[in-house]
Amino acid sequence: RRNVVPHASPDIRLVSCCGRKDGTPNRSASDDNEEKLHLGLVRCLLAHPRFLSLTLTDAEPASLLIEQRLLRHFDADVLLGTRSDTLVPITLDLRELPLESTGIVCGVAGRLVDGTAGPLKDAVDMLFLSTARAGNVLVYESELDRALEALRDAEDEVVVQPD
Repeated sequence: RRNVVPHASPDIRLVSCCGRKDGTPNRSASDDNEEKLHLGLVRCLLAHPRFLSLTLTDAEPASLLIEQRLLRHFDADVLLGTRSDTLVPITLDLRELPLESTGIVCGVAGRLVDGTAGPLKDAVDMLFLSTARAGNVLVYESELDRALEALRDAEDEVVVQPD
């Protein structure tokens, strides 16, 4: 109803990973890991990422959703997680919506489930990342075509950026 058009960028390949939390009481090793993580993040920012999500808390190690191409900016022992399961963002530009708007990402996710689940196949696996002015539904690269087809069938208005 608000003309929010999903925009897929198949050339952005994301991986989900986290910082290594050193469980040893050796404070210098923990500080060293943190410094390496910070250095990697600065290098990533200097590389002008198209997509980067960083979650920091006091109790847990850093959580990253980062472009696969940017992993080279981190020492091999700094990040944990699989580097082969790539995700592709389907982005929703929410800048023109009123601030009280809710449920946009959920609605798109519902369309994906409705459009991809069937008697002989499971619905597309997806993750969500939502901010005040943008929403993202993340699907595995191997399921992107199914997801886009489901969204096209629902709206006929999916924008896909070429590789």
